[in-house]
Amino acid sequence: MPKLPSGLNTFEASDIVRRIAQNENIEAIDALFHEAQGHRHTGKGGDAPQIGKEGIATGAVVTEKLANATVTADKIAGGAVLADKLAAGAVTGDKIAAGAVNTNKIVTGAVTADKIAGGAILTDKLAAGAVTGDKIASAAVSTDKIAANAVNTDKIATGAVTSGKISKNSLDRQHLRQGGLSSNIAKFKRVSVTAGTLTGNPTTPFTFQWGSVGDSHLWTLPKEVVLPQSLTIYLGKEYVRLEGMSFGSWVGSDLSRMPRGFYAEVSANGTDWTRVYSQTGTVNEPFTFLPFNPVTNGQYVRLTITEASVSLENVISCLAVYSSYHGNVDLDPLEDERSWGLNARLQGLMIIPEGQIRDYGGGQLGIYKSLIVMNPGSGTYFRVNPGTYELPDWGYLYVDIPHVNAQSITPKIGKWLEGSRGYDNKDRIVIAQRNANEDIFMNSAIQAKIAGILPNADKVDGIDFQTKNGYLEFDDGTGWKNVAAVKKVQRGYVALYNDGTWSDGERFVLTMNAVNIEKSFLNVSSTGSTNGSPKYNAGVRGRILNATQFEVVTIFSPLFDQRISWEVIEFV
Repeated sequence: MPKLPSGLNTFEASDIVRRIAQNENIEAIDALFHEAQGHRHTGKGGDAPQIGKEGIATGAVVTEKLANATVTADKIAGGAVLADKLAAGAVTGDKIAAGAVNTNKIVTGAVTADKIAGGAILTDKLAAGAVTGDKIASAAVSTDKIAANAVNTDKIATGAVTSGKISKNSLDRQHLRQGGLSSNIAKFKRVSVTAGTLTGNPTTPFTFQWGSVGDSHLWTLPKEVVLPQSLTIYLGKEYVRLEGMSFGSWVGSDLSRMPRGFYAEVSANGTDWTRVYSQTGTVNEPFTFLPFNPVTNGQYVRLTITEASVSLENVISCLAVYSSYHGNVDLDPLEDERSWGLNARLQGLMIIPEGQIRDYGGGQLGIYKSLIVMNPGSGTYFRVNPGTYELPDWGYLYVDIPHVNAQSITPKIGKWLEGSRGYDNKDRIVIAQRNANEDIFMNSAIQAKIAGILPNADKVDGIDFQTKNGYLEFDDGTGWKNVAAVKKVQRGYVALYNDGTWSDGERFVLTMNAVNIEKSFLNVSSTGSTNGSPKYNAGVRGRILNATQFEVVTIFSPLFDQRISWEVIEFV
């Protein structure tokens, strides 16, 4: 007897059916409804047909009746699950297993704004770190897609915005670098050029307070100038880690006058240069941050134009060089907490030598012991090393404040440049200066015990001078002697006319204010005249008679009138 796929026996009309065959069929039917292996709707031979959606009662399929991972993407036909097939609220966060919906399971464009209910995506429905930069398409989040005030500081975690997460061109003029603020260290610094015209100082910064001030300070290269040509910024001292630069053009934002090709170099000494930026065939937006690579130290920055602008001329303005190691000097002085900061600016420094200072003539300055420079307001000081220093014409001796307490530093020699005698930076102290072919003049803040300040380098008559207790003393080789201080000087003029009766040795008595005759002496001089014509061989002699009178005596020809100048000097 043949068997069906279900296991049941089949019988012909002529067959004799035995009990054993009936029992086998009963057992086969019972097996079809077995708890684990019974009746199935697979549609295969021996099984029932598949159950369509009309065979499933409403609400019959819920998440708790579905085994884990029973419904997967490969079991859902394309387009089977659409928004119009899902009841409102049917799919909520608590009905979706963690990780069930990932970006690789969502087709491009499948999730759009019109498919997301208002308020459906809130911060409490997003796991920490769920939305990262690699899951957001480029330009997907732009300013026109962010509501006003949507991004505030209270919505940004501490450290969430760092320099590595900000585009290099997104910050203008103040840049985040390694967690610190960079600042423009080239403000108002001196520049030199190889060609073209300087109008004002191109390192004058742009300012909104007074309008486009920096844009009236330009470096202009006419179209006919042969390139390359360079502009060099002298920063005044060496700065650590120069990070980049920026510049503008005519009226700040004129693209047509921006150069197409250029490169930047940095040097510590003005001789050896490192190229830190290069560009060809591209016009930057004005004030674009140009990052230096490598980041390096230096006190000179050179910008060289190699390819002209598309306009009639190249124009550079508002030059800036950035570093986060700027000593805080460009920030609000009230926030400057360094020892040599606000107190030094407002109160001034005390500069006191600990020994003699000698001018040897010819530009040689001798400092015999160290100078001590103090800031009393902060209790800090440093020493300037002694030595002999030779200053050229218009040369000066200077030190840069070290910003570290109790250091000893050796001064340097600089020279004033043509057309400018301004300080190169706020922290420079000029100790002494020499004019052209003249003596050396000390900083007025230095209260020195000065020796050998004489007109000639050979010390005429071997005399040295010093001050002691407020009085001038001299040493002629036999020891220091006091030069008496002058108490009062009286001067006058008198014309005495000859009536024809004078003789040689004519005497006249003149008056003065009362003096101590033991501490006074008289100087007289005269130019005689005949009929109004001066006679230079005329003369007089004189002496003090008493406290209020002195006498003059005419000499030479008695025919002369006398024009007498007199001077009485009284000492302390």
